Amino acid sequence: MQSSADANQRIARISAHLNPPNPQMEGSFRLERKNCRAKGGSLGFKVAILGAAGGIGQPLAMLMKMNPLVSVLHLYDVVNTPGVTADISHMDTGAVVRGFLGQQQLEDALTGMDLVIIPAGVPRKPGMTRDDLFKINAGIVKTLCEGVAKCCPNAIVNLISNPVNSTVPITAEVFKKAGTYDPRRLLGVTMLDVVRANTFVVRGFLGQQQLEDALTGMDLVIIPAGVPRKPGMTRDDLFKINAGIVKTLCEGVAKCCPNAIVNLISNPVNSTVPITAEVFKKAGTYDPRRLLGVTMLDVVRANTFVAEVLGLDPREVDVPVVGGHAGVTILPLLSQVKPPCSFTSEETDCLTSRIQNGGTEVVEAKAGSGSATLSMAYAAVKFADACLRGLRGDAGIVQCAFVASQVTELPYFASKVRLGRNGVEEICPLGPLNEYERAGLEKAKKELAASIEKGISFVRK
Repeated sequence: MQSSADANQRIARISAHLNPPNPQMEGSFRLERKNCRAKGGSLGFKVAILGAAGGIGQPLAMLMKMNPLVSVLHLYDVVNTPGVTADISHMDTGAVVRGFLGQQQLEDALTGMDLVIIPAGVPRKPGMTRDDLFKINAGIVKTLCEGVAKCCPNAIVNLISNPVNSTVPITAEVFKKAGTYDPRRLLGVTMLDVVRANTFVVRGFLGQQQLEDALTGMDLVIIPAGVPRKPGMTRDDLFKINAGIVKTLCEGVAKCCPNAIVNLISNPVNSTVPITAEVFKKAGTYDPRRLLGVTMLDVVRANTFVAEVLGLDPREVDVPVVGGHAGVTILPLLSQVKPPCSFTSEETDCLTSRIQNGGTEVVEAKAGSGSATLSMAYAAVKFADACLRGLRGDAGIVQCAFVASQVTELPYFASKVRLGRNGVEEICPLGPLNEYERAGLEKAKKELAASIEKGISFVRK
């Protein structure tokens, strides 16, 4: 039986996420997520990315969060790190993520790091020479490396900021001046040149006229197309824009690769999956086993948020999330969490609310600069990998997805499904629900029914 002090502590950790501090109001703002995992991160190394909100920094931060060798990941930039940190922190991997904003927090970002990766600075634009880059990036790199010399002089530094042929010597001189230079620990990253030399075949297709070429012969089609949610935007606003985009793309799928597995990400998934089904029915190619709405981000968030409260590594946690993929239709089954655990009613309320509103949390943290793109990409890759392993014939591949279903009276519903060579091989029952979850299910079904009907009507009208 947990003590009331333990329960209060856990509730406080969830509340800190539901009501984060305002980065514009607090000069010392550093995302308080650093305190929510009671046992800290997994065993591994501490890594800082300087320039984490930029075009290279954001996907780099996502990939480093996925690396099992990383235990703590610090994200630093002069703008937008609260939003990037909120987004990345929803990924259910072992590293604890902390965000740092502005020059005044550089030293905090660097203290105790084992590896510092520096993609900071401006990228090269058309017509820009390496000399143009040098004039801007040289000073940025110098300032950051002065911080490294002061706060983590023994860290290994991976320097990405261009021109690398000049920024590496700049960094070496900064370290020499500080008396911390060790040539073994300073590396200019030329790996992209190696990657390009070794790369596999990727083909690009542009515009409606090339859609059929892009689709012909595909085994798996992943559709994140459409506009993302912006502050103040409802799922209805998204529907008005994305419904037509999804319909057009799926007409192409029906014509060019009717046997492909389709992973549909475009929101609102509760409506775009029915839209896609109606398009396929009209084309005579509908196979409900091969159409899957991707709700994996809800599962990823649930695993992460529950792990934070319990003080576990998210990779050790499995939370089934059923229903749909918007607001109250997202129903985490906290009574079925693995490993088995129990929550107070307050914890259940707070966790359920946070899982249902995880997308809004990121949209607000990004303050108009985007939505949950990084954590969504991670979740999409995780789900696509499961589908590919199913196609390969691997056994025991089970994930949650929004599919044609008879689990409830609704024609579509998200629940655990077993994946195989034909897509969905089996739809798992919901299992025993407690009173809270049964009430949540009724709420979810009411809203879900309207969203499903909206998608069906869009094609049939």
